[in-house]
Amino acid sequence: MYPILLHVGHFTLHTYGVVLMIAFLTALWRACRAVPRYQDSTGSGITVQDVLDVSICLLVSGIVFARVAFVLLDPVLRRGSISEAIAIWNGGISFDGALFGALLAIVVYSIVKKIRFLDLADLIAPSAMLGYAIGRVGCFFNGCCYGGPTNLPWGVRFHDVNQYGVPILTVPSHPAQLYSTLMSLAIFAFMVYRERKGRAFAGEQFSIYFIGSAIERFMMEFWRAGVTSDMVRGTPFTTAQFFCMLLLVFGGCAYAILKKQGRVLAPVSGRGQTVVPLP
Repeated sequence: MYPILLHVGHFTLHTYGVVLMIAFLTALWRACRAVPRYQDSTGSGITVQDVLDVSICLLVSGIVFARVAFVLLDPVLRRGSISEAIAIWNGGISFDGALFGALLAIVVYSIVKKIRFLDLADLIAPSAMLGYAIGRVGCFFNGCCYGGPTNLPWGVRFHDVNQYGVPILTVPSHPAQLYSTLMSLAIFAFMVYRERKGRAFAGEQFSIYFIGSAIERFMMEFWRAGVTSDMVRGTPFTTAQFFCMLLLVFGGCAYAILKKQGRVLAPVSGRGQTVVPLP
């Protein structure tokens, strides 16, 4: 793979970091463009400035919690030095940690700015899925999170180290990172379709995001199982898959409850959306 994009003297530009920045900026651009859909006919509600402000909170909180969770789950990094633990440019973040950090940032921002959490979460959800899809390309270039052995023609040999710390080249393996990208883009496309149709209720995109993320990661673990993921002893599932089951239950329950208790959002003059109570 190509973990180093540029190396000049003591300066090293890591491909993983560059791709993550591209993912963040693309997701931010998309979220800003979606703002009018979450305003009423007078233009009140969430603003572009709100998106820009919360994006910084999301970026910092998401990265911190993603790295902390990854380090806590990695026995090698847990026993390593502080400098190794914070070296995120070498790759290694946890989706579960990033999700928790991002959710926490949205909750706190909504409370501070007195914005309805579900509206802000709905606006951000599709962009978060798009950013995740692009970010997985960074994992591919970095050579991490690859899948198990395969005989398929698109199998890729990744650089890694064995249990003794000796650099090795893997057997042809599933490019699981790219599978994740394709699945995430499909989910993103569905979310955009639902958004353009008009949200059926506040929290719809938020719920779909959890359901889609849970399904995507659950499926991904079958390709990664036993290679870059940990199997739970006595079960055919990984730790991540058990977490995905919880996310799926949460997303499904949220969708059902919010749909029942929520409000229908109908387009107004081809611009924002107004709230109409369910009969």
